[in-house]
Amino acid sequence: MKSLTLESNIRLLRLFEHIRKSNPRVILGGSLALMLHGIIPERESGDLDITSPFYFKIPYVRVRKYNQVFGLYFSDEWADVKCDLFVNPAAEYMEFPCEHLTSPNFIKIQSYKEIMEAKLEYLHKGKYKHLPDLQKYIEFMAQKHASFSDNGPTAMKEGAGGPRNIDTTLCGTSSEPEAF
Repeated sequence: MKSLTLESNIRLLRLFEHIRKSNPRVILGGSLALMLHGIIPERESGDLDITSPFYFKIPYVRVRKYNQVFGLYFSDEWADVKCDLFVNPAAEYMEFPCEHLTSPNFIKIQSYKEIMEAKLEYLHKGKYKHLPDLQKYIEFMAQKHASFSDNGPTAMKEGAGGPRNIDTTLCGTSSEPEAF
């Protein structure tokens, strides 16, 4: 896992930690997760994307639903942060230690495959802001396949009975149907 250096991104990780107090099963997604995966270079992230296997409430946070996404609006020190909550009971993630978090100091990061699928879906809807991330992903996958080994990373998959390991060596493939 890559380390973050920009204070604005570290601040978003602290917000993630704040949200995690209400639901320890939240998963970090979006561009911030791609930076931690090392797929895209660090830049200022404009928002915080989190995924949860279920909908949950955070004290003192207003929620507005947009299609399948819940926008979270904070009224405290996080009032200036745009935060989206996605509900996906089958979300895939990896766990990594994270120097910017305290108790516990690990972080669940959504699989890059799922993040890129979402970015591709936005691109199909005409939202071109995700195009540079998709290009970096293609470069990342080309390098990954050029140096392919049988000892690739594993991810965890939420679902009935809790998380379990799945193989993500080939871009997060799984024998189970994909939930999106």
